Amino acid sequence: MAMDFDIRSSYDNVLDFSFIIDHSTIDLATNGTVIETNIDHVGVLVFDVPEHGPHFGLALGYAFGDFNNNPLFQPIDMDGWYIGVLARGIAYESARVTLTMEGRYIYQDISGGNETRNASLSWDEYSLNVTFHVAISGALRFFAAPVYGDVDARYRERGADNQTVKLESDSNAGFLAGLRYKLDQREFVSLQYQDHVFTGVTLRFRRLF
Repeated sequence: MAMDFDIRSSYDNVLDFSFIIDHSTIDLATNGTVIETNIDHVGVLVFDVPEHGPHFGLALGYAFGDFNNNPLFQPIDMDGWYIGVLARGIAYESARVTLTMEGRYIYQDISGGNETRNASLSWDEYSLNVTFHVAISGALRFFAAPVYGDVDARYRERGADNQTVKLESDSNAGFLAGLRYKLDQREFVSLQYQDHVFTGVTLRFRRLF
């Protein structure tokens, strides 16, 4: 999910609302075997932005997933939901450069089935990042961050083959980078590439209220 944001000065709280679409893959591992998993999200991200202090947010939306070819699980389409809480803060701010920190926890649950079996995949996702925001022009901003994260997952299958398998993210550290364009004083659009626990792209439409 996208992690860029803008800092503003105001005597009133601001509601920071984003609509997010992303596609990524995650390598989930169990006993040395890696299962490449496709994940898509469509959802919203809402932050309360006070004049001073940390920003607290809520993420909520739909999730879709399936396994690529692997030696353990047959491919199956799954869908469901995710919900999460986030916190972010400003470490440094100047006219052209801003340094921010963000932490998040996401719970996700997706499931699917066919005539012979039903499967579900749920997980707990944690991540931390320190993001550098650099103003390229009046409307365009570049952002990048080192990211550390982890996913603890549970796969359950019922039907022809009953099994419950614990999985975890095969990689933890990496980065994200992207560009954000200011449409007007309150509307923004950004495109982000990430390669850490998840590898993929995120498109974000954002408005301040």
